[in-house]
Amino acid sequence: MPCKPMDFKPIPNRELWSRDGVSARIFYQEYQGIGVKTLLVSFPEVRRALSTMHGFVSVRHVCNNYAPPELWCSLHKA
Repeated sequence: MPCKPMDFKPIPNRELWSRDGVSARIFYQEYQGIGVKTLLVSFPEVRRALSTMHGFVSVRHVCNNYAPPELWCSLHKA
């Protein structure tokens, strides 16, 4: 059975900072009806970054996600 196309909506976002091709944006989403935020930093070219899971990696973007305490239990279930 073929997959049905997903209905994608633009994610509201706001540019926080930009200089020399580097930009930082916050994306606002909802999970289980609760607001969450993702910080995305984009670089003009590939650079090395230290990942806590993979050591040094080559990246063009790095991000960090904020989930409020109301979601901690549901996000960290084993």
